[in-house]
Amino acid sequence: MIRRLNPYEIIKKNPAEYIQVPATLPPYHPKEKKPLTQQQFKIILDMHPLGNPFRPCLLLGWYFGLRISECLSVLWEDIDLGNYTLKIRRQMLTTNRDENDAYKITCTLPKYNSIRTISFGDNILQELLKIRQYQKEKTYQRDDCYLTY
Repeated sequence: MIRRLNPYEIIKKNPAEYIQVPATLPPYHPKEKKPLTQQQFKIILDMHPLGNPFRPCLLLGWYFGLRISECLSVLWEDIDLGNYTLKIRRQMLTTNRDENDAYKITCTLPKYNSIRTISFGDNILQELLKIRQYQKEKTYQRDDCYLTY
């Protein structure tokens, strides 16, 4: 094969010549994935009370099945509290560090361009309203520290 890939004989000897391939590979046994139960999720949620920055992502992931990159890119303008809908329009990605050793964050279309609108019920509505109210109070208290998009 190296002869076909090396017609000008730049490489004089096949570097893989002495590699021994095993006759059989060991069997692959993937670990069984077990979804969280509602009780387990409640324990996790209790560990992240209102005001914890991870709580909104946990709720969005649990109730809507969003990817982490999608959770991080949801803005309040994507949530229609009156019509009980959530629009997934983007995902947040980090790229390589720039010259100042800082990560660059970009928003792109969701994976597989899966822009979609998801309906939700009263249970998540109440949680979202609590989070929104908390953020409004903190914004009022520390307006100089908050960025709104």
